[in-house]
This record gives sequence, C-alpha cells and structure tokens, in this order.
Amino acid sequence: DWRWVLDVNLFGVLHGLQVFTPAIAKQTRPGLIAVTASDRGLDIGGSPGCTASYATSKHGLMGMCESLEGELAAKNLGGQIQLSILCPGLVASSLWNASKAEEQRLVSDKRTINYKKGQQQFMESLGTSVSDTIDTFLDGVTRGKFICDSVPGQAQESFGRRAEYIAGGLMPSDRRLTSML
Repeated sequence: DWRWVLDVNLFGVLHGLQVFTPAIAKQTRPGLIAVTASDRGLDIGGSPGCTASYATSKHGLMGMCESLEGELAAKNLGGQIQLSILCPGLVASSLWNASKAEEQRLVSDKRTINYKKGQQQFMESLGTSVSDTIDTFLDGVTRGKFICDSVPGQAQESFGRRAEYIAGGLMPSDRRLTSML
C-alpha cells in the first residue's frame, strides 16, 4: 500500500506546498505554512506496528520541510513566511478507525480491513486529546518553532533515540521504542 500512503502523506503535502508557498510569498503580510508530519518522522522509522510506508512518508515530510525552510531563508523569505511542522505522537482521534479511512479510497484500491475496536480504544486511551494537541501546536507556532509536538518535549525524545543509535554506531533496533506492542 506504499503508493496510497505516499500519495496522501507525502505527495499531498508537496502539491499543497507547490500551490500555496508562491501565493504566500506574494502577500504583503507575513504568512504561515503549517505541515502535519508525525513524531515517526523524527524517530527510528517508527515502533513495531508502524508501517514502513507511513514512517517513510513522515521522514520524507521532514526532509522536504527542512529543505523548504532553507530555500525560504536563501530567498530572504524566512521573516515573511513561518514554516512550522506538527510532529504529534498518538492523538486520541477517529484516525485510528482504519475501516473509516478505507471509505476514502477509490473502489479499485479498497482493501478488507480487520477492524479491531480494542486496538483503536488502546491507541485512543494513550493518545493526547485533539484539543491539547492543537493548543500545544499553536503555542509552538506563536513561539516561532519549526518543529512543534503534541506533548512538550516529545519531539526531542523521539529524535534523541534516532541520534543515539546513529552517534553510537548501533542498529536501529537497539534504540527503537518497543513499548507500543
């Protein structure tokens, strides 16, 4: 299902950036580009159960936005356009209802999903509320942060696992978060 995940999570954002970034740059007042990635884009490809396609799409968003930030700065647009990326962890929302997501697919791409209500309830019980996620993100935007998380410090913790295995010459599995299983 790589194509569908990358089309939605990576190329959907890319197409939006291609359309709206030039329009925001032409404005006479400051603008904001807000992108939703995931803490899986900062971590070691995600915990077990996180699909490779999802982790790849979120890592791709991080690289794309880091590059865009550099391009905006090189064109002296950094003061005019703020770029902020929301990198939430688990959020208690209906996003975890996989069968609901399947309804958005083209008929030819639909899959049969074994919907597990217990799994959804587990994820939602661990997740940050949508309102708290939004409040934390908006606080980060107000402070001019590039990477904003849903729980203060979570982005640094996620990236820390990645940095630790890279700096230590370790295997990703040596530092991957396994508590989600």
